[in-house]
Amino acid sequence: MRVFIGIALPDNIRRTLADDAEKLYKIIPGRYVARDNYHITMVFIGETDQKGVTDIKRAMNVAEKGQRSVELSLGHPGYFGKRENALLHMTVDGWKQLWDLDNRLRRALREEG
Repeated sequence: MRVFIGIALPDNIRRTLADDAEKLYKIIPGRYVARDNYHITMVFIGETDQKGVTDIKRAMNVAEKGQRSVELSLGHPGYFGKRENALLHMTVDGWKQLWDLDNRLRRALREEG
């Protein structure tokens, strides 16, 4: 299975993004992600098996210990890939506050193998 670690967004942020996506779709049609799937990707892992998922969960539990709340706000839109087949995204302001969590998470993942 394809796996990534992400942070769920609050309903009000997902609603705002969905409203913006609806307006954007009228100008740039394409395949848009469902509102319930909006998230902040922390780590894209790729293909793994059930044992890998168990190891990942263990690493996540180690990494989140002592994590304080992080305050983020919407930044500006951007895209990955080639313009004609791009993946649109929205940046977040305050992301530097996630660096500590990101570092702990990546360290714990390496230790889990």
